[in-house]
Amino acid sequence: MDFHSYTNETVTEITERLNKDNVFAEDSLDMGYVVREPIINATFGDIRFRKGKARRVSMRSLGWDMKVNLDGLYSVPLNYGVQAVMKICTEPQYALRTVDFSKGDNPRLDNKFKPRS
Repeated sequence: MDFHSYTNETVTEITERLNKDNVFAEDSLDMGYVVREPIINATFGDIRFRKGKARRVSMRSLGWDMKVNLDGLYSVPLNYGVQAVMKICTEPQYALRTVDFSKGDNPRLDNKFKPRS
């Protein structure tokens, strides 16, 4: 089937089928992740899981203009060699209430992200 011949109904059916995998139970300790543009070459090979659920995700930047996108709203630079670790903590003292990227040592982020009130 040609890409341009898809109907609105077909697109809706495909997106609904894909979105069913993104529903989490209220008490779930999992987070969803998607690797949109992995580096695949003779050195690094392919990654095993480009989309899934996990309680801990770790990544090390191997590019010069990398970004981590959170919830499709925030884009955070991840410079070469930097490791980012995201995990679900069950201890109440570590419960995440708000993410504020507007403060810190990175002037590129200042005033770019506004905290939610």
